[in-house]
Amino acid sequence: MVFEDGLAVRTTSWELGDLGFDALLPLLRARSVDDVDRALDLWVEPVNNAVIADRAGTVRYRIAGRVPVRSATGAWTGWLDDPRRADAGPDGQVVTANEWRGPESDAVGTVFAAPYRADRLHALLDGRTGLTGADFRAMHDDAWLATVPVVAALVPGAFDDFDGVMDAGSPQAARYAAFRTALVARIAGEPVFAPLHDPPERHRHEAVFAPWLDATYRIGIALPRLANEALAGGKPFGIDVVAHAEAALAEVDDRPVHATWGETHVLDPVHGLGLLTGYDGDDLPRVGLSGDSDCVRCCASYPAITDECSRGSVARYVWDLADRTAGGWVVPTGASGLPDDPHHHDQLPLWAAAELVAIVTDWDLLVRSSG
Repeated sequence: MVFEDGLAVRTTSWELGDLGFDALLPLLRARSVDDVDRALDLWVEPVNNAVIADRAGTVRYRIAGRVPVRSATGAWTGWLDDPRRADAGPDGQVVTANEWRGPESDAVGTVFAAPYRADRLHALLDGRTGLTGADFRAMHDDAWLATVPVVAALVPGAFDDFDGVMDAGSPQAARYAAFRTALVARIAGEPVFAPLHDPPERHRHEAVFAPWLDATYRIGIALPRLANEALAGGKPFGIDVVAHAEAALAEVDDRPVHATWGETHVLDPVHGLGLLTGYDGDDLPRVGLSGDSDCVRCCASYPAITDECSRGSVARYVWDLADRTAGGWVVPTGASGLPDDPHHHDQLPLWAAAELVAIVTDWDLLVRSSG
């Protein structure tokens, strides 16, 4: 389909006339990693990373979905045949956090998450055995931000009392976030970036896409790289990042800062039809959240735009293959999309606290909801 402004959209499912639903029954009947792997050969979209495990101890990573192969001009020339499978190594670990994984990532896309979350998960798993569901739940809640040391190094000594954990109750995290926002705002205000803030160069898409396409947001993502270059004596884009960091710190310390990170880093989720502007107060509490964009506890914020979190985990779960009742799962709000349903946001407190809902599969314990 082609829109009036010239934007062309071509989708795999439209091209093939296939949504991948042929995979559903084989997935329901699967009893091993190989069964799941074969079923995912039938999946179409969305293309995603899959981690599969079974009671025999096999753990496998693969890309699931049909991926168009593109020429240098972007034209579709066929389909990626290799699903990029890989079994776990000697340590039995498979970690995927939407990060760039080398040639296998280059084959399916161009934009990936920074490596910080994946690296942190590897570090949390390294050398550990006998892990329980509670251990994995705690990993979901890990709010250490790997980029703090490099950005804080721009102002030596200023954040020696901050351990880098973006905890909702942390005043040190609040001060660091305020400094980061002031620094990004100063860099984004440099004349060299002025054309990126003005029409017609600004994007013409719906507001829901603004965080990804906004120049200030992209500069915020690039801040650790800019800091590294500055610490090595460089001036990226001719900008004195160190001078801006010193000025940003003075600016923050010259005015009151919010008491804790959770005061400004509050939930503001995106609805499928746009931003949730009607569900607030008692309907959808604006709870404070730990974490940040590059934490394992991935609750994004947008430095110099807003601390509010509109992007995070759409589900968290721990599956115990030996005892499914020992696992758990949770979604950000609730199991119902109806605002007046009792299950519309009854899971929100647990999700915000990085807790999980018990998994109940015993028919004798399940009851029909009255909602």
